[in-house]
Amino acid sequence: MGLNIVTSLNAFLSDTPLVQASTTPAASSARSRRITVEPLAFFFSASVGAVATLQPQYIEERLAQDRNYTLVKDNGANGTCTSMNNSDPDYVIQQEIAADMATWSMVISALTYLPVVFLAPFYGVLSDRLGRRTTLYIPVVAHTVFCILLLLIVYLRLPLAVLVFANFVDGLGGYAFYLSSGCYAYISDISTEKSRLVRLAVLQTAEFIGVALVQVPVGYIIQGYGFISTVWLVVALQMAAILYLIIPSILLETVDANRNTKHIGAVELIHDLCNLFAVNTQSRRYRLVIIFTIYFFTDIIQLSTSATTLYGIYGLGPPFCWSSVIVGYFGVVFMSSGAFGE
Repeated sequence: MGLNIVTSLNAFLSDTPLVQASTTPAASSARSRRITVEPLAFFFSASVGAVATLQPQYIEERLAQDRNYTLVKDNGANGTCTSMNNSDPDYVIQQEIAADMATWSMVISALTYLPVVFLAPFYGVLSDRLGRRTTLYIPVVAHTVFCILLLLIVYLRLPLAVLVFANFVDGLGGYAFYLSSGCYAYISDISTEKSRLVRLAVLQTAEFIGVALVQVPVGYIIQGYGFISTVWLVVALQMAAILYLIIPSILLETVDANRNTKHIGAVELIHDLCNLFAVNTQSRRYRLVIIFTIYFFTDIIQLSTSATTLYGIYGLGPPFCWSSVIVGYFGVVFMSSGAFGE
């Protein structure tokens, strides 16, 4: 959604695009390739999408186990969940679990997304200085650490506070946003003004398909084999993303390595960030402010009403009591809608 708005707004405000194709030798070498960052975006997004489905259900299960309570799912054979009333002990317990889930989800969302918001401008500066491929390691490594911590949490039944910390680490690395923005910058480097919109649309579709395609399998794996097997799926998808990034010659760098990167400190990063708005030809500064504002309200605030929060609080509790499979089907319908112009 953010990409569509930013692209359309940029075209509307001026005939001259803010982003020009890179003319460096590095970008020229990568430009001849039809497939570049799309597989990386697909595998990474699939891993993130699997976590989005798994995490709220795992939190609910742990909260129920702390109360020695067995969750009622899929309305049972006799519509047990639907028939609950306010005085039913099961209803009271599941409402308590839903309230605790809301608290945990709020904390996790805040500690995941706030670092993304405040560190995003500096990530862009690092991407210009160090290169697109190099800075893609930041979100990939951070999410890998998250996956390892998630595996330990599920295996060893570590406290949910460790899950909060794992999400904070993921947020420090930029979560899916830095990976996505890094891929968009990569495509902008190697595409022309005429081909850019199509290539960005293909990239965005690959991301949404990666998220959507994993939802139903995750639902069935959770229901049939439990959370440990599902976490191994998350790890496997993330390993595929890592391998695609680290294997030499698969993904080429688009920024020349001979740039001044000997000393990159806070002062240099802030200076480069200010330079972004220094040039004001053809109302460039005005356009940037509008685009950043629109992007913030469409992508960052949108996360507070994401599908994860929605079914985590409402769908899993009464009167719905969705099973893992139903959550998976809901997820694929909700998240795949983004590939069709959300």
